[in-house]
Amino acid sequence: MKQLPDIFTSATFWASIATMWAAAGAWFTYVTAAVSSRQQTHEAILSLVEGLEAELALVSDWASGGEGDEGYLAKTRAELVQEHPDWLNPSRMVFTFNTPVLSNLTNSPQAKSLGSIIRPLTRACLRSLRPKLDW
Repeated sequence: MKQLPDIFTSATFWASIATMWAAAGAWFTYVTAAVSSRQQTHEAILSLVEGLEAELALVSDWASGGEGDEGYLAKTRAELVQEHPDWLNPSRMVFTFNTPVLSNLTNSPQAKSLGSIIRPLTRACLRSLRPKLDW
């Protein structure tokens, strides 16, 4: 007659199997959460970049003028002061439209991910404006 294994050995065996399945489930949950988090971060960065592109296009159109118009950026300070003396009033707001992405770029949680392009973007914008405005 065949002898049955004792209860302690059987319980240990099944507990080990359950532990392995639990560990596999925990690992699957971790990997799924990590992939989901990366996907959300990627989508947030794409959204931020699209918002920046749209707002920079809006600002560019406003500052450059229409077709055949040289716009504000091509004029000297003296020309701008002559055309718009009210601009020297510190309480006057030149941008009359809302640009929330540009205004809150450095406060964005994705700014850390875009850190390598924020500084060159800012320098390029300032470099392009400095010779034209010469304030």
